Amino acid sequence: MRDALGGLFNITLLFTFLFLITGFVLFGINYYKAFSVKNKIITTIEQYEGNMSNPKLKEKIEPYIRRLNYNARISENMVNNLKSGNDLEWDCNTFNDLGFCFAKDTSSSNTCLSTFLVKTFVNTDVPVFNSIFSSSSLFSVSGETKVIRSREDSCR
Repeated sequence: MRDALGGLFNITLLFTFLFLITGFVLFGINYYKAFSVKNKIITTIEQYEGNMSNPKLKEKIEPYIRRLNYNARISENMVNNLKSGNDLEWDCNTFNDLGFCFAKDTSSSNTCLSTFLVKTFVNTDVPVFNSIFSSSSLFSVSGETKVIRSREDSCR
């Protein structure tokens, strides 16, 4: 009987260790996806000089997101946390729920210069994990573009 209980303890310890390592690896993969998507979005915004209404911008971002299988869901709670933190106008719905938000930062005194802030979220779609960490804004990746000069006539 003593050997059976010792074997049960060892198997339980082994499965716990495997569960922790697997969870860490999966989180790392999802973090990498969020980081890569953020970098692609920033690069694309810089290429199109901040023109977020350009349909070609979406045509470049969406296939990349689909190819990486990045599927973070943005909840209303996350959007409210973004909007309550500062006075920026965060937009999470323009690109049909692709899992990122952006905001145009025009806080500088020169209205012709602006930067875009981009925030992507790490997919933590694990039931036990979601009950412990209800706000997934803990696990987000943010970045900003270089300063972009506006192409409006008043800025030329």
